[in-house]
Amino acid sequence: MTAFTIPIPRYQCIRKVSALKIKAVIENPRGYELHFEDERFCPIEFVCHGAAFYPEPGRYLVIEDGAPTTCVDATAFEAGYTLIDDGVGLPTFAEAALAVDSDSATPLQQFIYENEPAGEEAEKQFRDGLRAIMSLREGA
Repeated sequence: MTAFTIPIPRYQCIRKVSALKIKAVIENPRGYELHFEDERFCPIEFVCHGAAFYPEPGRYLVIEDGAPTTCVDATAFEAGYTLIDDGVGLPTFAEAALAVDSDSATPLQQFIYENEPAGEEAEKQFRDGLRAIMSLREGA
């Protein structure tokens, strides 16, 4: 699988996965070239492992540690998974406050809203610590 230079958006249901929504699929002799709706990501080569994992526009390419990479139906994926990290970074305090106010906050947004300190240096230390904790947890 291609190594990405920016983090792929992360989602959570029972497990955490990385996923990208497929925009276009081009068949080639080695498998398929997948193009994504999120244009920050270049096309990649994908080899299909059975009819259930067939890539189609609108489906999600789902990457889970220790499991085969698959293509999942968008309706099922969107109904079961919640975006927890868009690959850009942590939500800002303003984004977290908006989510809390609209009753749609993820646990991470709720935590940021309730705990982020005021002041540039304190905020930077808080966010650096939070990223470190999240990366340790990812490895667990």
